[in-house]
Order: sequence, then structure tokens, then C-alpha cells
Amino acid sequence: MKKSWMAAAALAIGLAAVAEAGMPLQLGIAGDAAQIFAQEREITGLKLNLPYAANDYASGLDLGLIGGAGEFKGLRLNAVNLSDIKTTGLEFGVLNLAGGDVHGGQIAVFNRGGGVHGMQLGIANYAEHLHGIQIGLINIVADGHTLVLPFVNWGF
Repeated sequence: MKKSWMAAAALAIGLAAVAEAGMPLQLGIAGDAAQIFAQEREITGLKLNLPYAANDYASGLDLGLIGGAGEFKGLRLNAVNLSDIKTTGLEFGVLNLAGGDVHGGQIAVFNRGGGVHGMQLGIANYAEHLHGIQIGLINIVADGHTLVLPFVNWGF
């Protein structure tokens, strides 16, 4: 009997540690309305967006149609990548729409970032501030210090 109580206590402590560290898998169909874990839960591992999942914080691999995150670290492979606060890593998609800073790279038809620290590669690129390079047909940096240039735009 004593061993079963000890095993139950160890299991509870282990589950609490996993819950605190973040969940290793998210599968979403309609954002917070239909996904395995609530948007507030941290995801550290694989995030599958079939078609859409959103989490306040996620790290690892974000894969599917529409991936939403407040803050993301890692690799994103979605048709549409959405983030509000900060993206660190690399985003591949048709549309990369980062409301906050981007540290790393964005590769898509259209890329948008707040402060971009790295590279944007696409047909059209927009950054509020740029500390890096934009390569595309239309490159815009809104802070007024960099011109709108075709093909290559930079700011350091």
C-alpha cells in the first residue's frame, strides 16, 4: 500500500513538471475553439495546424496551413505564419505576417515584420525597422531611414 502511494505521488510530481515545461504536441482545427490544448498552453515540440492552431508561446516545428503564435522560436512551415510578439528562427510560407520583431529569416511571397533582424526573401517585403537585408521586387522599410528599393534593400 505504501508503495502505491509513493508511485502515485511520483506520478503526480512528474505530470506537474511536464505541464509546467510545456506540451510536446499541439493539433488544431479551428484555433482555441478546436485544438488539443488551450491557446495559453506553451507548446514545445510539434505544432500541427490542420488547418489552424494558435498558442501564446510555441517552440520547435510549426507545420500546416495557418499557424498562429504570440511568440515563436524554431522553424515554421505553413501557408500562412502569424505572430504577434516575436519570432525567432525561420519562417517559410506564402504569407509571413509578424506584428512584432523577427530575429532570423522570412521566406514567402509576402513578408511583414516589426523590427527585422536578419533576412526577408520574397516578392514583397515590409519591415517597420530593418537590421539586415530584404531581397525581392518590392522592399519597404517604414522607419524612413531606408528607401523603397527593388531587388535589394538593407539596413545596418
